[in-house]
Amino acid sequence: MSKLWLVDSADLTAYFDADTRRYAKDWFEKNGLTLEIFKARFHQSPSLGFVCDGQQFGGIIIDNGELHLAILPEFQGRWSILIPEILDWIFFHHDPIFCRAEHDNDLCLQFAKRMGWKLVDKDEHYYFFAGKAEWIPANLQRRRRKHQHEKLKVRSSNSLNEDCKGQAVHT
Repeated sequence: MSKLWLVDSADLTAYFDADTRRYAKDWFEKNGLTLEIFKARFHQSPSLGFVCDGQQFGGIIIDNGELHLAILPEFQGRWSILIPEILDWIFFHHDPIFCRAEHDNDLCLQFAKRMGWKLVDKDEHYYFFAGKAEWIPANLQRRRRKHQHEKLKVRSSNSLNEDCKGQAVHT
């Protein structure tokens, strides 16, 4: 069984690789987007990396209130267990959040709808969504509350261990 977790910042090389796989090989070159330009543009943006068995396979970047998500194709559909933590992170950084999805990006469109985000506009290329923490569907709210409770227990346990300086505490 694979072990999935999140890290504080996305590996921009892995993110760029995941992002470029959605487009024709020469699209980025034709539009003047290189890995170096991408890294320079997003190196200070808040980001979250997705990891499976030690390998980053994508992540999230927030740029001026807009969410950007990229996942390597072989990992799509396998990261949904991380959604409560991802939502906590997103709405800690920006609430409301905005995103856009190409008309043919079914996975991104499904994600936005599953999160309860609202379609606010569209043009010939994109659908534009807005998301707020309060719009998250009830089933995901329950998972977030459970996750937040578990995080609180871990934090309490960790602070107790730190305060005890490694000595066993009997309750």
